[in-house]
Amino acid sequence: HINYGADIIKIAANNSPNNTSLTIDEMKAIVKTAHRYKKKVTAHATNDLAVWEAVSAGVDGIEHGYQIADTTLALMAKKGVALVPTDLSKPLLYQIIDALDNPGDKDAAIKGFQDLLQDRLQRAIKAGVTIVTGSDNYLDFGMPQGEAAKNILVAYEEEGMKPLDILKSSTYLSAKFMGKEDELGIIKEGAFADIIAVKGDIENDFSNTIFNIIFVMKNGEIYVEKE
Repeated sequence: HINYGADIIKIAANNSPNNTSLTIDEMKAIVKTAHRYKKKVTAHATNDLAVWEAVSAGVDGIEHGYQIADTTLALMAKKGVALVPTDLSKPLLYQIIDALDNPGDKDAAIKGFQDLLQDRLQRAIKAGVTIVTGSDNYLDFGMPQGEAAKNILVAYEEEGMKPLDILKSSTYLSAKFMGKEDELGIIKEGAFADIIAVKGDIENDFSNTIFNIIFVMKNGEIYVEKE
């Protein structure tokens, strides 16, 4: 992967819903090699054991982390390991429930799942864990991945994250996690001129405003410009 120019190495600490997982020693070897070439490592880890083992092995970030104990969050904060929650907004959760053809109470099922994710996210923020936005929700919603990824931002707001903190996690903090904070996620001389503008009240009407994009610039070239 490094030979092919990868900016970051992603591993699977566990492999849910399959039963296989990497050992701590295997992950340590991967991390040691990646860090030798100044590449960061992030780990797919869905339960607390997988998260704790990956963090203990020295990874730089955790993908998903649906279940994480307070002690593991404290270890993440101490070691500077970022959390990349790939949570789903209510419309996408309803889509999953409908696809499963679940005969039970859909509203109760969705609320229960969202409550778990919200509790985890708020405990992570309280523990001082850096939250980084990522798009790997690894499910097919019949839409472009980028469209599904924008719903992750809505999920963060639904779980009580402040809009400006969501934007920071999606720009500067993501760039900093990858060691590219001088190039990405910031507006300054020498950085990539990747800029969007949205129309609306981003702080008080986030879920509508974030989709109302009126300006897109990529590397200094304007692709979208509306009134």
